[in-house]
Formats: sequence, C-alpha cells, structure tokens
Amino acid sequence: MPSAAEVRPEKWTGLTVLFDNGEYSVISGFYEDDTRRALGERWNGNGSNPLGFPTGRGYPVWHVIPRFLEIAILHALLDELAIHPDLVPSPDSLQRYRMAILGELGVRHQERALPIPERGA
Repeated sequence: MPSAAEVRPEKWTGLTVLFDNGEYSVISGFYEDDTRRALGERWNGNGSNPLGFPTGRGYPVWHVIPRFLEIAILHALLDELAIHPDLVPSPDSLQRYRMAILGELGVRHQERALPIPERGA
C-alpha cells in the first residue's frame, strides 16, 4: 500500500502532501500544464488491493479533485485531523498537515473572492 509520498506520477509537479492517514491521501500540486495548484486524492489500498485506487497501467496515481469540491474537502480534512489526530504518524506531521491545509484554503478563498455588487445594480 503506497503512501502519499511514494505516488509520483509524471503529470504532477510541486507536490505537497496535505493528508495521509495510511488509508486515504490528499496532495496539492500542479497538474499537467496548469498554473493553478490542484488537489489530488486517492485511497491507498489494503491487503487484497495493495495499489489502492485509482491506478494507471499498474501504478498508483492521483485523482484530480474538481475545483468546486476543493474547499469542502479541505474543511473535511481539518475536521478529520481534529477528531482523529492519532491517525497521523506524529505530532509534527499533524501540525504540518494542518498548516498546509490552511494555506491551501487561504489560496482558494482568495481566488473565489468576488467584488460585492452594489445594491440596485
């Protein structure tokens, strides 16, 4: 069962692991030629399915999370870390995951900020 750090497909660059509890992983990085960071996710597998899902050509790969789900997933990751802090390897990784997720949330909220239209306009 590959960890998030072990999944390095060619289409992603600049990866940051945001969450890896051994079963499920989320990363942030640049997918293909996009200039905006994307989120990727995967189920890491188990004894009967050691490569997890998704896979491509027999190798573990990342599923690109649709942009409209990114903020919801980032919030859910923070909730999961708050409820189950013992599922990550160490207090250092717990703090690192929290800070990385908060940074990604800040970027996405800033990107989605739109000017408030004037009343009557």
